[in-house]
Amino acid sequence: MAITGYLAPRRERPVAPEPTYSQDEKRDRRRHWLPFTYDADFSLAAEVDAICEPLAKRIAEQPNATGYIGYVEAVADAVGELCGTVAGLTAGAKLRGLDGTDRSRAREALRTVTRTSVPGITP
Repeated sequence: MAITGYLAPRRERPVAPEPTYSQDEKRDRRRHWLPFTYDADFSLAAEVDAICEPLAKRIAEQPNATGYIGYVEAVADAVGELCGTVAGLTAGAKLRGLDGTDRSRAREALRTVTRTSVPGITP
């Protein structure tokens, strides 16, 4: 038996609005491997502070806090490396519109600016 006539067109489904998450909610979603998008409201400084502050307080309460100086320096080095990597990725995205020679000169200038020293940790 042949089908005759037209099929009814499908209705367009409304697109659900993108949920808005706070910095803490984004951190929880990231830790649980749930999807989210970093936007202009994301602050790397606030993220590092929220993660490191409880640890710093626990270390400060220890009677021999100087015994942890190696771990603290390792975290400071890792944060410095993270900042350098993020600066490089951001610079790379911004430099895509330049031609070859201008791009290499601008990239080298940005690397020089972003090569700041990691903050020193004192007991």
